[in-house]
Amino acid sequence: VKYEEFAKYAMQLVKVFGETRCRVAAQRVLGSRRAEARKKVKNIFVFDGYDPQASHRLMDICSKGHKNSSLVEDVRSALAANADPNAALASPAFNGYTPLIFLAMAQLCANGAQIAKAMETLIAAGADVHRECGQMPMGRLVPLRFAARAQNMDGLAALQKHIDVGDTFQWAAGENAVEIMLGVLR
Repeated sequence: VKYEEFAKYAMQLVKVFGETRCRVAAQRVLGSRRAEARKKVKNIFVFDGYDPQASHRLMDICSKGHKNSSLVEDVRSALAANADPNAALASPAFNGYTPLIFLAMAQLCANGAQIAKAMETLIAAGADVHRECGQMPMGRLVPLRFAARAQNMDGLAALQKHIDVGDTFQWAAGENAVEIMLGVLR
C-alpha cells in the first residue's frame, strides 16, 4: 500500500467515524508510548525530577502492601517526599514492576480496601494504569492483568474505573475473573 492510498483511506475513516474514535482505536492497537527519559538509580528506574530514595521507599511499601495496616498513609508520605509513582524495578525477577503492579499482585487479604485506596492514591498522583512490566516469561502485563491473575477483586475494581476493557464480560472470561463475570450478569 502506498502512503498516499493509506492517507486517503485514513481521511475517509475520520470522516465516517470522527477523529476521536479513530485516535482511540489507533492507540488501542498501536499503543501511545513515547520515548522515556528515565534513569537507573541502584535497582530502580525513575523519571527526572523525582527523589530516587523516596521512590525506592514507595516500591518497598507497595511490594509489602498486603501486610501493611497503614498502607495508604505510607504511600501518601512517600509521594509527598517526591517519589515517582511510575518508578520501576530494574531486576530480572521483577522486570519493570511498578508500585501499582505490586499492589495489583496482592493476594486476597483483609487489607483489600486499603490496597484499593492506595491504588487510587497512586493513580491520582500520576501512576500510569497502562504501564506494562518489562519482558517476562508470561509476557508484558499491565496492572489490571496482574490483579486478575491474583484474583485481587478490590484492586480490579479500583483499576477498572480508569481503564476501558471494552466488553467487560468477554474480558473477564479471558482473565478468569469469575466475580466480575457474575457481576455483569446480575
